[in-house]
Amino acid sequence: MKKQKLFFKNMFKNIIKNQLQLVMVILLMFLSVFVFTLTDSSSQRLTKSRDDFALKSNLHDAVIKFEGSTYNFMETDEFRTITNTELRNEIVLNYLKNSLAKSNSDLKFDFDRTEARNFALSSGKTLKTISLDPDKAVDSFVVSVGMSLATWKEYENSLNDLTRRWVYVSETFAKANDIQINDVIRVNDDAFGTSVKVKDSEKFAVDLTDYENQDINSWITNSLYSSMNWFQVVGYGASANFMAPIIDYTSPLPNNVNEGLVYVNPKNFGWQKNYLEASFSNEIVTKMQEVIDDIKNYKVFNNNTETQALETLRAVSNQDKEVYYSIKFLNDKLNIDQAATQLNDLLTDLNKAQTVGLTSNYKPASDSFGKLVYSINDGDYDYKLRTSMFPMIVLYFRLIMYVSTVVIVLIGVWILIIILKNNIQKTFGQNGVLISLGYKKRELILSNLLYPIFISVIGGIAGYLLALPFQLFVTNIFANFFTINFADPDFSLIGLGTMVFGLFGLLLGITLLTYWIMFSKYSTLQMINYENITTTSNFKIKFKKLLTKRKNFDSRFKGAILSSSISKFVSITSVMLVSSLIVAVGVISPDMLNNYAKYMYIDNEFDNQIEYQTPMYNAPTTFYKTYNPDSGAVLPTASSSKLLEMYLANEISANVYAPKDDIGTLTDLNYKNLNKDFLTNLNLNLDVSGEGLDSAILKGTIISSVWSDYKTYKLDQYTNKQKFLDVIKDEQSLKERLEDIENLRVFYLKYRNTIGLDIRRSEFFKGAQQFDSGNTDLVSNTELADMGIDGANAQPILAKSGRIQKDSIYEKSFYDDLDSGSETWYIFTARDAAALYNWARAFFMDNLQQGFLQGIYVSSPESMRRIMSESFVDDSKQFNALFNVIPYSVVTDDLGVYLDAAVKNVAFKIYGIEADNKTQLLLNNKGTDLKQKLFANKDNIVINSALAKMLKLKVGDEVDIEHFYQALANAGNEIDPYSWNAAELSAKSADGSTNQQELYSRSLLNSQDKGWKNSTIATDRFVYNTEIDTTSETLTKPTVMSEVVNTGDVGKVTASTNKTYKVVGISRQFGTPKAWIQNSVAKTISGYEKSQAVLFQVFLKEWENPKDYNSGANSSLLTEFVNRNKSWQTNDPTQSANKYQEFLNWTNENAEHGKILKLFTNEYPIFNYKSSQNNEFNDISKGVSASQEFGDFSSYGLNGGTSNSQSITGYQMAAINNAIKIDLALQIQTRVINNIKIIVYYVIATLLFLCLIIITLIVNLVIVKYQKIIAVMKVLGYKDSYILKIFVGMYLPIVVVTTILGFILGVVVMSLVTTNMTSSGIVLPLFIFTWWYPIATLLIVWIIYTSSSITSWEILKRIRLLIAVQES
Repeated sequence: MKKQKLFFKNMFKNIIKNQLQLVMVILLMFLSVFVFTLTDSSSQRLTKSRDDFALKSNLHDAVIKFEGSTYNFMETDEFRTITNTELRNEIVLNYLKNSLAKSNSDLKFDFDRTEARNFALSSGKTLKTISLDPDKAVDSFVVSVGMSLATWKEYENSLNDLTRRWVYVSETFAKANDIQINDVIRVNDDAFGTSVKVKDSEKFAVDLTDYENQDINSWITNSLYSSMNWFQVVGYGASANFMAPIIDYTSPLPNNVNEGLVYVNPKNFGWQKNYLEASFSNEIVTKMQEVIDDIKNYKVFNNNTETQALETLRAVSNQDKEVYYSIKFLNDKLNIDQAATQLNDLLTDLNKAQTVGLTSNYKPASDSFGKLVYSINDGDYDYKLRTSMFPMIVLYFRLIMYVSTVVIVLIGVWILIIILKNNIQKTFGQNGVLISLGYKKRELILSNLLYPIFISVIGGIAGYLLALPFQLFVTNIFANFFTINFADPDFSLIGLGTMVFGLFGLLLGITLLTYWIMFSKYSTLQMINYENITTTSNFKIKFKKLLTKRKNFDSRFKGAILSSSISKFVSITSVMLVSSLIVAVGVISPDMLNNYAKYMYIDNEFDNQIEYQTPMYNAPTTFYKTYNPDSGAVLPTASSSKLLEMYLANEISANVYAPKDDIGTLTDLNYKNLNKDFLTNLNLNLDVSGEGLDSAILKGTIISSVWSDYKTYKLDQYTNKQKFLDVIKDEQSLKERLEDIENLRVFYLKYRNTIGLDIRRSEFFKGAQQFDSGNTDLVSNTELADMGIDGANAQPILAKSGRIQKDSIYEKSFYDDLDSGSETWYIFTARDAAALYNWARAFFMDNLQQGFLQGIYVSSPESMRRIMSESFVDDSKQFNALFNVIPYSVVTDDLGVYLDAAVKNVAFKIYGIEADNKTQLLLNNKGTDLKQKLFANKDNIVINSALAKMLKLKVGDEVDIEHFYQALANAGNEIDPYSWNAAELSAKSADGSTNQQELYSRSLLNSQDKGWKNSTIATDRFVYNTEIDTTSETLTKPTVMSEVVNTGDVGKVTASTNKTYKVVGISRQFGTPKAWIQNSVAKTISGYEKSQAVLFQVFLKEWENPKDYNSGANSSLLTEFVNRNKSWQTNDPTQSANKYQEFLNWTNENAEHGKILKLFTNEYPIFNYKSSQNNEFNDISKGVSASQEFGDFSSYGLNGGTSNSQSITGYQMAAINNAIKIDLALQIQTRVINNIKIIVYYVIATLLFLCLIIITLIVNLVIVKYQKIIAVMKVLGYKDSYILKIFVGMYLPIVVVTTILGFILGVVVMSLVTTNMTSSGIVLPLFIFTWWYPIATLLIVWIIYTSSSITSWEILKRIRLLIAVQES
């Protein structure tokens, strides 16, 4: 033992002699254990957290997405009568679910509906509001902190649903933004501010101190903030379908600082769960009874006019709205992917649908790969990453880290073997002598076990202990991107056992094996004379000759040294090759990502591009008109010549579309602008003098149709003062109708701070702050006194803002006074009620102006409400509430037609452009303009680089493209566009002249005088006219279009057509795949050329007899045009195309005639998208435009309603379908790319660090091996620089060659990566001939090699020369 102790002591001295070598080997062992333990403990914790969350939330197996699909049905289909598309989808799925359950099919499933809407605050925060259903069985909400779902459900089912103002917030977002439980938040900008937390409002201070720890419902209706759409946070949580809170496809990486999830009551979206039997017709109920036994207790989500009245969170465009269904199969043994495919077949294949009782099927959208149902594993689903990103990142995390562990261990083993072999060779002579003196080889071998023990204990234990707390670092990184609550820390006993003890055993075994092999290979005498033994082979001889060919001493000396250690030569070559490869990837990949961001929007000369709801070619009233947002011109009704010039110069302002003062003519809001001037016009009137018509009822109907609160708060019932007096005439009557009086109080609190209270009818007010006591429509103090109500102030003084002074008394409920049992409750309640009645009567009741103003205001998205509020503060500001009218400036904007298209399941968009387009450059990689080639032939097409790579197309190729479009259909068949007859349209005014204002201005009393007719829909009735119905409580009945849509006879279908193009150019733009064609070709494919012929007939009606057309600068042109006008008009719609061609021939005769064609195309432009260089985003900043799905802009068509107990669905929608703003898109893209680059830099830096360690060790081993020669050279006077050149410089040729080879391999690797990503739909630009790539690679590799060499040399310089010579 004593001898062994001496051996260990000697071994320890040898170990610490080369400190750099020791530190590097320990570091490798430390990294091995650290990486493995960190990976194992973190991944176990992450996986357990994810699995627990998925189980609690019951994560879906598949999703169903109906967006963009077309519903096809047999004539016997009962569900076709449900014309609300989303509601029909709900019922169809309920039927399918119960049908499969009743037949005990293997495919039986549960499902739940998810709706989400995006809201962007000006403060930079984006909130995704998601419907919260406490009964949700699939993707159910999981509360992490706060109110339980059971409590939420109790309140939701109560009579007064308090949950409409409650929300849960995703915890990570809440923590990042310091949102506490009970905080009040906003999801939209409002008059007080743009911050998420209301108390941080920056426009006006909001002090909620008095309401702390109180339920928002108990105070907001009685406060200054009653009209605000604010919510109270009752807890934190999330659902598994938003595990990765990806807001939308423009933000593919979660951002929990600026993007949050807010879970709200679905009533805020206009949806509510109701009993099926009470919500649908007998026909539907009977159909559902086929598969549902307990039909009386069966509930479904419903969306009708009543639930729509509850909607408070409205999306600006369809882009901000997302609806899908989460599916959970009840059979755990099913293959989910196969089951999803089978379920998809049941919904898309009519024959298979009939096997489960359905008589309809869906045609999926063109970009959905033929799917409605997407398995959770399906990469085609747009938001697959919401659920797959977490396990995918954990998988890659494990893979990368475990591979790194293996690589580090293998490197460590390889280095250890080299070190051990080197140490053995250095001590071979000593060991030979010791053996000859009688020591056993076993004793000598065991004495060397200190080395593996030393490095494994220090490196292993340190790595294990340090890795455990680093779990927090990993989980915190994941917490920044995911909504999962993480499990308790994992101590990774596997890591301890496998790496610490396992690694010790491995190193021990390698040490013993290495020593045993070396000791067995040589005899004792050979060991003593080891330095004089030379072993050679043919390979070594040839290799040495190769390296020592050159004649000069330096080269021959370097070659001799290099050839004497082939293992080190191979090691340094392989490591330098790998380093060069890694550096090449590290140089190319970040630049490739930068290029992706650069070339994604390159050559887009626009600031924003907006895609509108696409007009249907066979529904002429779905097309848009335009106005110039920079023009303030009014309609020059007295000068047709001036009007012509305005249209030619694009000077038509929004004011041109202002309607008449007679509200009775607003039965059709198409091409109308309810702007500030109109909504503040006190001269609005309703000219009704027909027999059997009640003006008050008709006014109430019109006001209620645009302002639901007018009916909700029963203002329509109390326009007659006597009805109110009858309520308060005595205590008993007041008790019975106290609910109506309470409605008045709540109405006052909600609207006391609304806009427009400075607009006052002169007959009701005297001065700015007093009611007119002489107005008999108001309750007077005398009338109250006569009823025994003394001391009343029925006409209180008003504040300048319009609210009642000292109105805090109205913040207490009238029910509280009744419940108090006070003897004076009747007197005080009647007094207050009278004051509130007078306020409501003077401002709102029977007031068309306020009805339209408040209706437009409360139903508008928050962005529009903000614009309206600002305009009432600043008289110079205007706002526009438009219908099918779009802002357009010829100076900054371009209009065109885009088409959805597909080739081989690759979906993309084709944009039609004009030759003079200024917002889109088409340049190839050489900078050549491709527009000239595009316009050389109508069959030409230019595609961007992304599409070219995805379809593997090149210039000169022909490609057959399928184009998709939507059309109006009757009984599933496309309606002929020439079935529309404009013959009975009229633009005549009272004086016989014609103008555009008259076209869609139809009074209720003469609704049968003019309008559109369609031979397919209804041959003898006007399709869009609202008619009087004296038998209806509203005195009106729905339009023909509303009726046929409601019955399901008329609907929309998606059709397609093919065309073959020749690729004449490939744009250098990457990003989303797209293509460009001539705009005229796009019009032809979409059928819009036929639409132009139909609209031309409308144009002729408008210019049939324009005012004063025979005077002014253009009198001769207008006179000739008017004289020819009648010859182009036709009563036979099938001749529309011929008449339009005659007109075109005439306009081609000379430039003057061409002005009339320009007049027509400017007044009736055909487009569905706009690109604009104006950074103000006029479609929002100047006002919002609404459209209607079927071109029906009547009250029923837009907002729905009830007629003779029949519920009519409204199909109003935002005109904007999709919008992109380049600067915002670049911000998002840059954030995503920066995150990816951080990961790339981290991985590459780690790998390069390992390479640095390896190179340093190898160079160190070489220098240590030849330290005797180096020492002798230094003693002989050789300079350090010369020695450095010999021993470090001998590897320079290897560095250069491996750098070149490594760079080439790096390019090949990146090429393979981009090819693989292209097949996945992501096309990255790889410019392999970029000049600085190889230079940067060589420079970085040189820095790595030089750094390692200098480090080793610095260690060597500390060795004393004499001792180095002696020890060698």
